[in-house]
Amino acid sequence: MILIDTDIFVIDRRYVRDAKFQINRKFLDYLRSKGINRATTIFNLYEVCGIMSFNLSKQQVLNLLIGFESIYGLKIIYPPLGNKTPEETFDRLLADTLRIILEKVAFLDALIISTAESAPDVNSLITWNAKHFLNKTKLTVQTPEAYLIAKKVPI
Repeated sequence: MILIDTDIFVIDRRYVRDAKFQINRKFLDYLRSKGINRATTIFNLYEVCGIMSFNLSKQQVLNLLIGFESIYGLKIIYPPLGNKTPEETFDRLLADTLRIILEKVAFLDALIISTAESAPDVNSLITWNAKHFLNKTKLTVQTPEAYLIAKKVPI
């Protein structure tokens, strides 16, 4: 499964004049058309909502939050509970996140990595900020452009 980072959604929804917008849109359309399993973390979703909150009404932000899975045809990944209490899960998440932070990763990126790596079916991360994640995760990291090139999709 592919994990999609916040920046891809923000470009798609807010920065339609961005130089990367066309490739970004082609990437999202390609995933949907091929039925490729895709996800984002709950933390990415809230980051998107926070960024978009500056330009949307409260109701529009709530609609985005509630409808995000269907808008993008993806799964939202949460930290796993398993048979642990919420407190134990939170402690584990923070410990995993700190381990990643110590590798010189920003907090939210570390939280996203920790959550994504705990999902057994996530194997790659697609982001325009690949340099923030390279050699910081066991996931394969690519930009949307590199992903499309690897799939031999004309850009």
